Amino acid sequence: MSFIPISTYSEPSEALDDGNKVVMAEMFRRMNNMLSAMNGTMLIVSRDEKMVESCETVITVGAA
Repeated sequence: MSFIPISTYSEPSEALDDGNKVVMAEMFRRMNNMLSAMNGTMLIVSRDEKMVESCETVITVGAA
């Protein structure tokens, strides 16, 4: 049986200051590279513009 790794996060930067948001974005980039190597994916739900800007692909749902 095979599986596809999926990592999900809901508003992960909500309580972080700007410096820690940068650290988190870099951590997510590294994790995403590892997941991509396993044919996996990462799903981040966020309203934080800096977090959204750091993402490779963005899907907007609702009013933009």
